[in-house]
Amino acid sequence: MATSVAPRTMGRRMDALAARRIVVRLRARWDDCDMYGHVNNAMYLALARAATDEGLAALGARDALAGARLAEAELAYREPVRACEVVDVRLQVRSSDAAAIALEYDFEVGGRRCAAAAARWMRGGPLVAWLEAPQRDAGGVPFVSEHRVRSYEVGPDSEAKPTAILQWLEHAVFLAAERVGWTRERMRGASFVTLQVGHHLSLGAAARAGDELRIESRLIDVRRVSGIWRHEVRRRDGELVALDDSRGAFLDLEGNVQPAPQEMMRALLAGPGASGKPV
Repeated sequence: MATSVAPRTMGRRMDALAARRIVVRLRARWDDCDMYGHVNNAMYLALARAATDEGLAALGARDALAGARLAEAELAYREPVRACEVVDVRLQVRSSDAAAIALEYDFEVGGRRCAAAAARWMRGGPLVAWLEAPQRDAGGVPFVSEHRVRSYEVGPDSEAKPTAILQWLEHAVFLAAERVGWTRERMRGASFVTLQVGHHLSLGAAARAGDELRIESRLIDVRRVSGIWRHEVRRRDGELVALDDSRGAFLDLEGNVQPAPQEMMRALLAGPGASGKPV
């Protein structure tokens, strides 16, 4: 049986590494990419996990995440990464103790910084998803969708992968737009696309294969050329699985920053009743 000495020993080892960085070289896979040929925003969590496992092993802390769960992650995207491109991930241990490990990541392609991330893992004890109240709340009416966790969406710990959770939330936004009459085809016709520029994800209770989930999504911040959706994921028993603030930038089909169609934004803020269809 493990004793309480092991976490303290690991904490001291990790603290000794906190001032050091290591670069892990990865290659973006075809399966990581979306229809545009870019690494999907959610898959940066998979790249970060791969860099974590390789980097900590190289720093002599291979077992640092044994028994730990991802509690929180922040992601910021700067430019797209394409299939098969080499990604250099600069990993740094920011802090570690018996309860948690905090890591930071810089992603580079060809010497250009393409993304940044921070993650916090907790050792032992239940996770409680929590995000601060929005600083400026646009008052969007919630959209609700449902999802049943598939067997291929869970990882070796039998819990839903964080990448899968972010993909559910991405899909929830498209479902919300469709419910108020803004299909992908209509968006293309208006020369409009949303580019994901960031996430702040906080995780709580585990979701496992077969769990029925309720996803509530609403616009909490709308600016001239950007917006933020807040997503809340709960199991059928009411346990909070995840909270996420999903940040998007508004572009035209040529990639130029532009305001979103005002008719669409008004409809999304008004909620599913704005379509005149049953909720």
